[in-house]
Amino acid sequence: MNCNVESRKILAQIRDITGDGFLCQLYGCNVRTLQRWEADPAFVSPESMRENHPEKFKQVIDRIKADPRGMSVLCDLMSLFASWMGGRIELTDTCPDKATVEEEMLDDATSLNEFREAIRSGASEIVARSSARAAKKEIDETLSLYLSRFETA
Repeated sequence: MNCNVESRKILAQIRDITGDGFLCQLYGCNVRTLQRWEADPAFVSPESMRENHPEKFKQVIDRIKADPRGMSVLCDLMSLFASWMGGRIELTDTCPDKATVEEEMLDDATSLNEFREAIRSGASEIVARSSARAAKKEIDETLSLYLSRFETA
């Protein structure tokens, strides 16, 4: 499905929940502008497309993805969004980056120490979550490599 269409559907749902008055005040626009933002792109001007906040957000994400550090930043962003909803993001695809379980376990120890240091130093929520996610990822890699021994037997 086209991301532009999806973001427009989401905006319509947001309008239903928050009301136009809230969004107009938040974005400094009028109701007609909100209607253009959720309209089919074929029926609105390019200017309306440029001003659409969900579309701008998608452009920011696309730009971040193009940077070598981008996926890490996007993981932090999604983790923050999930925490606001009382949840968390968990990566399901783990691919060990070391040849042996022992080497993976060394990575576990290093990343766990970095997580503990983040907590001890009073790091921000984003830094703490990011280091926790990195430690969990390393442990998952170790477990994946360890369990692969049993799959080949």
